[in-house]
Amino acid sequence: MAFVEPEATEVKLPSRGLIGYPETVLIRPITGREEKIIASAGGENVEGAINRVLNRCIKEGAKAEELTEGDKSFLLVWLRVNSYFPEYAVEVDCPSCRKVFKKFIDLRELPVKPIRAEKLPLEVEINGKKVALSPLTSKEVEEIRKYREQLAAQGRSLEDLYPVRYAYMIKSINGKDVPISEKIDFIEGLVGRELSKLRRAEKLLDHGVDFRQELKCPLCGKSFTANIPITLEFFLPAEGGEE
Repeated sequence: MAFVEPEATEVKLPSRGLIGYPETVLIRPITGREEKIIASAGGENVEGAINRVLNRCIKEGAKAEELTEGDKSFLLVWLRVNSYFPEYAVEVDCPSCRKVFKKFIDLRELPVKPIRAEKLPLEVEINGKKVALSPLTSKEVEEIRKYREQLAAQGRSLEDLYPVRYAYMIKSINGKDVPISEKIDFIEGLVGRELSKLRRAEKLLDHGVDFRQELKCPLCGKSFTANIPITLEFFLPAEGGEE
């Protein structure tokens, strides 16, 4: 029997077309051809497998590597809901009683935040300099992951990773692109009030699915906020379900 590709749907992205690729993508659900890519991935290959699946399912609009973190998370949730079912089973650690309980999350109910910046890159005056900022792309997140591995291999503290994320968000300083090392030096030399400008700008750039959930532990009754983890169950669900 010949393979028949599912129909693609036009989906509007939270980045609102400000990144450099269109505001919408044409995307279809996952099939067995894509699921086998995820199933055979392991360890370091998972991110590459996810990108391969996205690039096969996105028929028009953008490549996985150029997507922002927010758009990518949004499309992954869309794929999960439209390829399988919206219920997502996760195991949650209660911070109060330290017990683990199972929770079914309806992915359709997770809030989606549109980007609040009106144009990109977002220009902010920091320490007397004009700093242009844009959200991180999938490719840049992968570069940061590799940087983290380099720090670990060198026996350096992971606190050295703190300025790196912001450094990758900086596209230029006073209209000039500068090496990543100079961007890190710039950030590390900022006083607190100037760093707060960077954090405020980051909030304007934030977009995508908000994975934070207000949960109540069924074992001790305490409520808390937790980030919903993305596990293998997200990509290879065994079944749907309700609590």
